[in-house]
Amino acid sequence: MSPVLHPKSNDLLNNYTPFIIDIHVMQTNTFKTYLIAAMLFVNTLASAQHIRLLQDTTEIPVIELPEFVVKSAKSEVKVKDLPTAVSHIDATAIQQKELTSTKALSAIVPNLYMPDYGSKLTSPIYLRGIGSKINSPSVGLYVDHVPYFEKSTYDIDLIDVESIEVLRGPQGTLYGRNTMGGIINIYTRAPKDQRITELTAEGGNYDRFKGSIYHNQPLSDAFSLNLSGSYTSLGGYFTNEYLNEQVDDLEAATGRARLMFNPGKRFKAEFITSYDYSAQGGYPYAAYDDETGISQPISYNRYSSYDRDMLANNLYMQFLFDHFILESNSSYQYFDDKQGIDQDFSPIDKYFVTQDQDQNMFSQELTLKSPGQQDLDWLFGAFAFRQGNDRQVALDFGSFFEGNPKAPADYVKDYDFVTKGFALFHQATIHDYIVDGLSLTIGIRMDYEKASLDYLHNLVKEGNMTEFNKFYDELDFIAFSPKIGLKYTISKNANIYGSITKGYKTGGFNTSFDREDERTFDPESSWNYEVGLKSSWLDNRLMANLAFFYIDWSDQQIYQTLDTGRGSKLTNAGESESKGVEIELSYRPVDKLRTFFNYGYTEATFTDYKKSESVDYSGHFIPLVPRYTLSTGANYTIDLKSKLFNAMIIDVTYNGIGDIYWYEDNVAKQSYYGLLNGKLTFTGHRFDIGIWGKNLLDESYNAYYFPMGASRFVQAGRPLTFGASLKVKI
Repeated sequence: MSPVLHPKSNDLLNNYTPFIIDIHVMQTNTFKTYLIAAMLFVNTLASAQHIRLLQDTTEIPVIELPEFVVKSAKSEVKVKDLPTAVSHIDATAIQQKELTSTKALSAIVPNLYMPDYGSKLTSPIYLRGIGSKINSPSVGLYVDHVPYFEKSTYDIDLIDVESIEVLRGPQGTLYGRNTMGGIINIYTRAPKDQRITELTAEGGNYDRFKGSIYHNQPLSDAFSLNLSGSYTSLGGYFTNEYLNEQVDDLEAATGRARLMFNPGKRFKAEFITSYDYSAQGGYPYAAYDDETGISQPISYNRYSSYDRDMLANNLYMQFLFDHFILESNSSYQYFDDKQGIDQDFSPIDKYFVTQDQDQNMFSQELTLKSPGQQDLDWLFGAFAFRQGNDRQVALDFGSFFEGNPKAPADYVKDYDFVTKGFALFHQATIHDYIVDGLSLTIGIRMDYEKASLDYLHNLVKEGNMTEFNKFYDELDFIAFSPKIGLKYTISKNANIYGSITKGYKTGGFNTSFDREDERTFDPESSWNYEVGLKSSWLDNRLMANLAFFYIDWSDQQIYQTLDTGRGSKLTNAGESESKGVEIELSYRPVDKLRTFFNYGYTEATFTDYKKSESVDYSGHFIPLVPRYTLSTGANYTIDLKSKLFNAMIIDVTYNGIGDIYWYEDNVAKQSYYGLLNGKLTFTGHRFDIGIWGKNLLDESYNAYYFPMGASRFVQAGRPLTFGASLKVKI
């Protein structure tokens, strides 16, 4: 495994930050400690408000940091006024930090981890220790108001993105379905009232090429349209020595159209359609020796791949009345994908598995809410959806078994999943509750779901197909998710908040099982406690946010390999808990320079998990959850007196990922590793030129590890990559 690295101290923060926190105290086991620490922190900052770090502040211009507005709350609320932990990433940060996909958000956002391994099909996501390796995610994803329910759709390219919001903690009151860990909301650029055309070309090592186009066109006083598209190709980072070809080559294309109709103040509507195509090689898994920590070359006999087509449509309408606002979101999502994988990952022709699936998902949401901020802000809503997923899995035993009369038969499994549900929700905030500056938020959501599975398992031998197993089953789920929160405004620059929220994730059907009792898994639920501080200091040049959380959840859905080794399942693990802290600092000491430091610590453990009569994992860390994430860096702008370029921007970011245990036995782990990334950009009126690099220190680490029988396999993390880009603005 990779050696443990320690990030260097940040001299800028040491010089200017009026408080120091020893993160190791977070390893205590009681929530009471968190609350005491939170109160001490608030008191320290309250005292620091009267301290001037510079005796003569006229030497440094007052440059206020931007104050972002959160759209994810289903109403436009400033980040500092929302009683929950929120990370906001704007378009400039997305471009400067080369955040090209959702997986790139890991470590930028405290306690968010989306490992990059396998293919786009394998896209688990974890937030504050809550996540799921297979089946439906436990963190919600919305793109331009369209909900994404399948992990197969989570790894998408970020083109023409205007902002990304990550709300940490359960968002069940407003968003409901499977948002136990939180929600990621992605917004692309909305149509504008001026003509804009941008062309971008990018090249890099490993035969990387990307070209994109963006065009905005006002059509009339009421109509405006924008169009965007991109094409990406990649030669691949890893080589299959047996086939002498790249494992993870990629070809992808995306397109989007947004049409906005805004005739006046009382009504507006927007139609958004997007298409995503990708054809990629995948699964660069290499045999690994636990004792020596050495990986063998990737070597298996059949090319493995994952291809996906995805279409998403949304019709949004807003009606403004004198005393309320009515909003409607109608969405449709379709995807069709195919996976082919050499599942023994060896030169011997043993097994090859193919999976074909297609999904049709419809959703409709109506919300009725108060206009603007009043003494009482309220919202009522209703949500309904239907998701149909047809899947076929086929296993082909290879030439290794030919001539063996005891060789097992090939099989074909057909699954027809249908999930339907509806929800009713309400949330209200009373401002100046009892005393001035105190706000009370209460909310509740009722969810009902009905899931069905039509299953057929056929055996295939010598060209003959025999029915082996067949059944039809239905499941029903109903849940109530309440929330209560308090926010107190200390001053115009600082407030503290606390909340208690119930999280919920529905149960369902497994796609692999050996026994009848493994067909299904139960819902999981949690109670989440959070206290935090949001503040700005030094004439808004320093922003400091802090959150402490404690999560107590029951019947956690945990990934397990089947006893036969042929597939995996979700089962309910019993009792678990997660607790931690999140720190977000942004400091602008002088004009043109901005620094930041984000840190998230998570201690997620099983409190009661007996896997069998002889195996007890109680007290073990939950797998695939980093102990901590950190991100720190700076962005500096230098003015240029040039006819072509008016500025040079230097952006440097260091991301760190703490210890990750791969399985619940806590035997194998990836130790801490850090990645240094940077970008140099020359900006002008007509041209932008960028030079970027990722993993500049060429840090070696494992992105994934798994056992299979007596063997162990790993996927290495991406090596040093670099490239250059040219943007032309017409």
